[in-house]
Amino acid sequence: MKNILYIILISLFSLSIISCEKKDSSSGSPTINPVSSVTLKMSTFVINTKTDNSTTDTTAPILAEVTAVTTPTIDTTPDYTFSSTEAGTITYGGSCSSDNDTSATADNNTITFNALADGTYSDCYIKVTDNASNTSDNLSVSSFTIDSTLPGGTIKGSVSSQSSDSALSGVSVSYTKSGKTIVNTTTDSSGDFNQALTYPALGTYTLTYSKSGYLDEIQSATLATDNQTLVASTLKMLSDSCTSGTISGTIKDAV
Repeated sequence: MKNILYIILISLFSLSIISCEKKDSSSGSPTINPVSSVTLKMSTFVINTKTDNSTTDTTAPILAEVTAVTTPTIDTTPDYTFSSTEAGTITYGGSCSSDNDTSATADNNTITFNALADGTYSDCYIKVTDNASNTSDNLSVSSFTIDSTLPGGTIKGSVSSQSSDSALSGVSVSYTKSGKTIVNTTTDSSGDFNQALTYPALGTYTLTYSKSGYLDEIQSATLATDNQTLVASTLKMLSDSCTSGTISGTIKDAV
């Protein structure tokens, strides 16, 4: 806190001179007696005071890495997530940059780097400057490798109606692996879907099929080798107007 006191002093002087005048009897001219009274007055006034309660921001933002770039990756424009304690302007350094992500919030921030060629990147960093021109320390981006030749895979198939055996278009097909949704696609006018999967593509996927007017269906598919194309068995979807029933009876001579 700054206390500023502005004082203007005004001094007022009042000078009174009292004199007596009398005529010289011999010459007829007036004479002036010595000063008989002098009065001096001085007054001081304080006319303005002001207190400045403003503060100056000298604290720089603190950055931390939240989600590093997946490595190795086939993605030439990878995403990176970091946190900042203050909002401000992002500055990029090293081999990485971004034309679209130039501002940070006081929260987690996901940025997308400009296109990068195949290679390993270990010199990238970012920093944030707040509105008071305080700049954070450089945040080093964890080293990552881009390799567009990494193997992938493909899972494709077709969907039809159980009741009419006709192809179903517009069916949403969701690919999930290890509990995480990888990608979503939709069947075309012929009821077919064909989805390429990027590295790391190997593993077992759960395919979930959904379409308005039909019951959801689930299918499992496993990519076992690099660059494999797997054709899933044709899936037939039941109308959601189908009713359930009960089968009862007696089993005899069970083995």
